[in-house]
Amino acid sequence: NQNEALLYSLNVDALKSESFQLQKIDLNGDITNNVINYNVSTKDAKDATQFLVAGNLKTLNDITEISLNPNGLVLNYDQWQVGEGNLIQLRKDGIVAHNFSLMNNGSQILLQSESEKGTSPLNITIKDFKIETITSAIQKDTLLAGGKIDGNVLLKNLTGNATFTADLNIEDFSFKKDTIGNISIKVDNETANTLDAHVAITGDGNQVNLDGIYKTDNSTFDMTLDIEKLNMKAIQGFTMGNITESTGFLTGDFKITGSTKQPSVIGELQFNEVGFKVKQLASKFKSINDKISFTNTGIGFNNFSISDAEDNLLTVNGRVLTTNYSDFGFDLKIKADNFKAL
Repeated sequence: NQNEALLYSLNVDALKSESFQLQKIDLNGDITNNVINYNVSTKDAKDATQFLVAGNLKTLNDITEISLNPNGLVLNYDQWQVGEGNLIQLRKDGIVAHNFSLMNNGSQILLQSESEKGTSPLNITIKDFKIETITSAIQKDTLLAGGKIDGNVLLKNLTGNATFTADLNIEDFSFKKDTIGNISIKVDNETANTLDAHVAITGDGNQVNLDGIYKTDNSTFDMTLDIEKLNMKAIQGFTMGNITESTGFLTGDFKITGSTKQPSVIGELQFNEVGFKVKQLASKFKSINDKISFTNTGIGFNNFSISDAEDNLLTVNGRVLTTNYSDFGFDLKIKADNFKAL
């Protein structure tokens, strides 16, 4: 009856992996009169709340409505202000969001439909949102990623052939504490079955541009990649600690076409005073100033030289044979004189 409710509760001590952890996970609430009240939280070793999401989900006829409580959001220990009367409605004819606003100290995420109709376009606005708000709380040691996101996404026709336009900027993006720079992302699918993308990395001495299209119906693409300058220090974080002490930079131009099963990569990657240390080998390599060529038959090396810490030289000539980057053959000649790999 109306005075009775189904209570539920689930507790998990921890979720952990080598690089990820969440402690004291608690899910609880009640269900009554077609309304689900929910409260999901995580706490640290000192019993302080790291994350909290609390609100309710209700159904009425063919509409499901989701909302957050006034004090129902904590991200990385910070209490976020929730928009008054916030709601997201899931309808047969689409999705309607009203003042679904999340704010904290100048940061904001806002979901707002242009009208009360389910077919109305949905705007998502992001202002000064720090990536660390999420990544710093779940990462065990080194911060996984950082930066500040600004931009907007416009979603249309969500129950049919959905289209979107995204214009996002990430300021001072970093990965594993290595700063890459500012990233601009402009993507849309206004043309049927086609993603039109323009991505640029600038700042911190880097300049990289990726432009082109991706066909979702047949997984084909036609893109150009222009690496005017990309510092090795900016990308060493993506090696997950396998490469450290990077120096120098990369340049290059590529035409990338074909499909995910049969890609074609044409271009050259130039190394410029590149050096780095390989963790597994505990060895440092330096003075790399040659290029690698990418052709229809694979990857080519022409007197590609690497020096060890004591200036002993290793030279590579030949090709890595491939036409699909899944199957490989090797035709390489390696010459070394007292080169220390270990």
